[in-house]
Amino acid sequence: MDNSSTSSSKPLPGTRVVESRTHVLRVATFLLGALLIDRGLGWLFQSASTQVVHGETMKHVNVAPAYMRDGIVVFGSSRAAHHVDPQVLSDQTGLTAYNAGSNGQSISFHRALQELLLQQPERPRLFVLQLDALDINRPLPAVRSLVLAPFMDRSAEARKLVLQSDPRAWIKQLSLTWRFNSLIHQFSGGMRSTPEHGNQFHPLSGVMDERRVAEATRRIAQQSIEPRPVEETTAALEMHRDFIRRARENNIDVVLLVGPRLLRRSDWEGDAVLLLQQMAAEEHVPLLQFDEDKYPVFRDPTVYCDKDHLNGRGATLLTGLLSDHIREISSSRGQHSAHLNQANRPEDPLR
Repeated sequence: MDNSSTSSSKPLPGTRVVESRTHVLRVATFLLGALLIDRGLGWLFQSASTQVVHGETMKHVNVAPAYMRDGIVVFGSSRAAHHVDPQVLSDQTGLTAYNAGSNGQSISFHRALQELLLQQPERPRLFVLQLDALDINRPLPAVRSLVLAPFMDRSAEARKLVLQSDPRAWIKQLSLTWRFNSLIHQFSGGMRSTPEHGNQFHPLSGVMDERRVAEATRRIAQQSIEPRPVEETTAALEMHRDFIRRARENNIDVVLLVGPRLLRRSDWEGDAVLLLQQMAAEEHVPLLQFDEDKYPVFRDPTVYCDKDHLNGRGATLLTGLLSDHIREISSSRGQHSAHLNQANRPEDPLR
């Protein structure tokens, strides 16, 4: 047997070292390239994000400041976004108005957005916060809060909410590009479409009729909604209180708004409203309840597009009523008006 041929087929120790170093170098080069690409794309998205005026997050952060000086900012879910027309509110109160409502978002999102807007130099006169029984009794999908990822470094509230929304966000946040993952379509959409004015309002269309009302009633009867545990309800209420307190710390007054619904779940929604009334009384802020019992106009199915949302006609009616109350609150400074708050007799929020 030729030992020399066998030994010559084995790589020399020095060759193995060179191959290992080459492999490590290739891996390091790949990782460095990936890091540079991520940082580069992240920087580009970050730079471009200040010009985005579409969507529900970038638009609010970039456009709202132009409307905030001594004006009104409305916060809430879709029942704020599509129910309060800022132009009607502005025309009837004489104040600038911006609707920062966001579809499917809960008080956690609104608190984070509030902090981002409080970083702006301009200060509004009034925050209108739309309240919802669902915010107290049923958690909304947390994954939608990932749209706040680009603002993780600007707001502790935004960072906390993003980390709660995705169990792996603690490692994903190391990627600057990932932070814009849920918003990339807004960049491309902004390039293809006409720029959207900041105060543009999108009323919902459609009208409820007897058939649709009967179908919605049947679906409600079939639903089984488990309320939140007591500790989660307490935490949600505390976040509402934090919203009110942060506004006061910045000399901004707060009005709480509970809008109408065509159909309600009486088994738990009434209890949630009582909790919200108690909170408003303890925090001494007006709670405006435009429910269908006190305002018969909202019993009419033709002002709704579905069981939970008003259509354009209904939104105009609701915004008009809200404007009336804000004007009355503003004109009765220093006075106590029982009809301004169905929960208690608070001090004037625009004092």
